[in-house]
Amino acid sequence: MIPPMFTTRNVLLFLHIVGAVLLIGPTTMASSSFARHVRGRDLAAALAAHRTVRAYGLLSIAVPVLGLALAQHLDVFGQQWVDQAITLFVV
Repeated sequence: MIPPMFTTRNVLLFLHIVGAVLLIGPTTMASSSFARHVRGRDLAAALAAHRTVRAYGLLSIAVPVLGLALAQHLDVFGQQWVDQAITLFVV
């Protein structure tokens, strides 16, 4: 018998990974380009990078929330890899 594809675990894992790629990636890129735009005195690009960081940064809060929900669903709190993931996010 084929296991069901849309289990709670699979949905949470999918949303967590897609959120990390689509939300944290652009935030990282925009924040790293901000200083370059400021040094180059490109105010329009610096403001665009700032808006991107602010918008995607707020939305990226969903990534650890989904990760915590997944960890709770799988009952893996206290395992070393979960503690390390939480620590890396906080840092």
